[in-house]
Amino acid sequence: MNASIRMLWLTIFALASLVLAIVCGVLAWAKNKDLQSAAVAGGATFAGALTLLFAAATFVEQP
Repeated sequence: MNASIRMLWLTIFALASLVLAIVCGVLAWAKNKDLQSAAVAGGATFAGALTLLFAAATFVEQP
């Protein structure tokens, strides 16, 4: 897999994680009306989703 395809997958993973983080942050804010807990929930979702997507990509790429 060449570098341009890897960058494309990185962009897709980052955008998917960002969308999930925004949704989770908005839902957390709608529940508590607390910006700090919404930011923490969104950040944790972003980190978890990106890690999961990287792990899945590594698993699929292995022979």
